[in-house]
Amino acid sequence: MKTNSLNRLYRAFGSLLLAATFAAVPLQAEIVKAMVTWESIMCNKDYCQGRLHQLFSQIGSVADVNFNGQSGKATLYWKPNFKFDLNAINYSMHGLGLASGVDNISVKVRGVIIHDSSSVTIQSIGDNTRFMLLSPTKPTRNRVNEEYNVMSHVLDPQVRQQLIDAESNFQLVTVEGPLFDIERSPLKIIISNVSVQARD
Repeated sequence: MKTNSLNRLYRAFGSLLLAATFAAVPLQAEIVKAMVTWESIMCNKDYCQGRLHQLFSQIGSVADVNFNGQSGKATLYWKPNFKFDLNAINYSMHGLGLASGVDNISVKVRGVIIHDSSSVTIQSIGDNTRFMLLSPTKPTRNRVNEEYNVMSHVLDPQVRQQLIDAESNFQLVTVEGPLFDIERSPLKIIISNVSVQARD
């Protein structure tokens, strides 16, 4: 009888230990992918395209590369729990003299929202990379180069409220869009798509 009680106690303890172990495992990072586009005419030879594909594939945080050199596009799929590495992408492009020909670097990130009075950021699950969130510019007359001014990308009030509500409700958010002003910190995303879902 004592043996059965001890066995039940050990099983219960084992179950608790297992549950605690899984609870302590961090959620996987959700920098899902980065999309890079460049002027294809600047890298239209087989050697250049092959070398760029190789350089992207050698980035330590990249799990897979979908590469189309003819159209000047590459999608880099990120490994779980690896921080977003903009420097590695820039290094790959600079190595072939393509930095000035980069049209766009876009990202898709899944994470949690953190806000204060001046900004709203998304923090990637698991690796904690943060991106400040912005909105596209709204067309106005007689304004030159406003798309390059961060003050022209103030977060739309409705989108801001949607994100703050997601933060209050402990929901996960997926944001997709181009990076803005990549030479300066913090990293910034101009939102082209946003979705909110409950945590599992």
